Amino acid sequence: MKKHRHRRWVHAEPASSPPTHPFVFIGRMKEQGRWTVFLSNNGWVHALRHGEQADGFRIESISATEVRLAQLANQMKFVIRIDDEMKD
Repeated sequence: MKKHRHRRWVHAEPASSPPTHPFVFIGRMKEQGRWTVFLSNNGWVHALRHGEQADGFRIESISATEVRLAQLANQMKFVIRIDDEMKD
């Protein structure tokens, strides 16, 4: 007698996307040695410097290549990369 193999199909959950921040990087300017970044969220534009907060996030650092954010509720970290065209 021949043995039959039964295949078992398992429903795989779709891969979850990593958490994201709600901001769109618009630009930045350097004034008296300090960067200000312009971030948009839900139609609002925020002009923020290091340590300032908006919409539940704090600016951790600003460099020539990236902006680092921390979500205040859970301290989750996010990075916004700055395109080569935006670099000095």
